[in-house]
Amino acid sequence: MFVELGRCWQGKSCYLLWELSLRSATRVQSQKLYLKVDCSQAARAVQVLRAKPLDLIPQGGVASLVRRHLPRCQIHDILRGGESAALCLLVKRGRESGGESPCWYLLLDQHKPPALQLIDSTGTSLVRFGQRGTFSKRKSITEPLPLQTDTSWRSIFAEVFAEALGGEANLAAEESRKPREEPLPVTGLKSAARKLVSRRLKTLSAALRKEEKLLPSEASIAGLAQQALRLQEFVYLLKEGGEKIAAAFSAVKKAKKQRLLALPRLDKLREQQRELTQGLEILRGQTVEDIQVQALLTKFRLKVERSPPPLPGGQAEESRTPYRRYRLEDGAEALVGKSARDNDLLSKYARANDWWFHALGSEGSHVIVPFKSLLGGQLSLANKKQAAILALHNSRLRTNYGGEVYMTRRQHLRKRAGMPPGKWELLKSESLYVTYNEEELKQLLDRFC
Repeated sequence: MFVELGRCWQGKSCYLLWELSLRSATRVQSQKLYLKVDCSQAARAVQVLRAKPLDLIPQGGVASLVRRHLPRCQIHDILRGGESAALCLLVKRGRESGGESPCWYLLLDQHKPPALQLIDSTGTSLVRFGQRGTFSKRKSITEPLPLQTDTSWRSIFAEVFAEALGGEANLAAEESRKPREEPLPVTGLKSAARKLVSRRLKTLSAALRKEEKLLPSEASIAGLAQQALRLQEFVYLLKEGGEKIAAAFSAVKKAKKQRLLALPRLDKLREQQRELTQGLEILRGQTVEDIQVQALLTKFRLKVERSPPPLPGGQAEESRTPYRRYRLEDGAEALVGKSARDNDLLSKYARANDWWFHALGSEGSHVIVPFKSLLGGQLSLANKKQAAILALHNSRLRTNYGGEVYMTRRQHLRKRAGMPPGKWELLKSESLYVTYNEEELKQLLDRFC
């Protein structure tokens, strides 16, 4: 079991909060956990919470500094000093923290008022945070750090995580101190598969939590039934009592049916979660061959996106691209598909926030304006008109020198199975009507690059 610290937030009442990630081959983290380090109290300065507090500061300065120095780290141990009763979190930077990597320190002294310090492996205090404020001036620590000279420090790792980890808390503390073997090089297929399985597991866990939250409990159903029976006893005192009683018994019947249908679905989701967790642990292992990775992908019905297929005509990709490139105003670019199959390639591999143009009511080329080519990420009116001109010129409306054009983001397009080449389903869009003359068209076509 390894306990990792993820995102960090700052609270209004002088505390820091981290999102916890519990990694184990046998244990599944079914819900989110948070580690709270409170600078305003000494008794329970470090706590594991099951719900995120509401008094968080969105742009906390000290949290930003901690995230900069410790973007992701693993808890090595949690110590408490003997006489001073100070607290110290020993952490190691990075996801794969080796046993020989140096420790960083989150030291919470018990002065009045208490203060939390982030100390690097060289003994330099980078951030100091407490009720007196936040200080980021670097300062060398002259006092001995834990596990260097003072032997009065004792581990309280098991005490802090006793409720969250149960009997595995002592095991987690021991495993976190063991040196970890250097991982073998990860192949491209293994890395892509690990990301896909991790994303699927995250999505499925969120769906499972939502289903469990909506599941009516037996106690709530019994309460609804008891309430309906009470209404039936005093029906003569109620106005429109018959309708109210019918609605009450209908609510009981609906809750029972909802629970009856949800329980098999929950069992299926839990089984899928268990299989995905086991598969993810296999992919995180060191000796996994590509054939095993492919078998896991087939089992979970996942597909790793490969490079674009060969272009029509058997020509090399270096000598032929599926689009023509034009330079618009402000340095923006427009990519115009050359054929129906090229339109499919162009739209398929465009990014979700890229802009897409097409002549309305006519066959023609897809025009993509990449978001990354836009100045400040904004599509100007001049860019809209020029992209629309290219869409009209590369359609059957080219002789009209004007017309209506669809404009939308790539994320609002969908290619259904069986659709002919070049045809896509438009989920959401807006249209614009443009007119132009030969001079404007010539200036635009001269910007071919």
